[in-house]
Amino acid sequence: MGKKIFVGGLKNDIFEFHLTQYFSQYGQVEKSEIIKDMVTGRNRGFGFVHFTDPSAADNAALEMFHTVIGHKVEVKKVLTKQEIQGEDGTWHIHMQPLWL
Repeated sequence: MGKKIFVGGLKNDIFEFHLTQYFSQYGQVEKSEIIKDMVTGRNRGFGFVHFTDPSAADNAALEMFHTVIGHKVEVKKVLTKQEIQGEDGTWHIHMQPLWL
């Protein structure tokens, strides 16, 4: 089971230690990372939180939106290959509908 969550909608004043502080309420955080632009070094607006226990990631992802230092962020569970791929070897990718 996956131990990682995706966190989107990160503002420039949210840092990795903010993610660690906030999400530690769900369990022990192994590390937090905010993805940065390789050229400018600026925050790209998303990151990941790695937990030591898969159930902590599951619990954090139960709510789609969280508030970190006053900013609304979106949380999704990051699935492992085993969670995406079925026992029969076929891939099971679940997509949400896109309404135009």
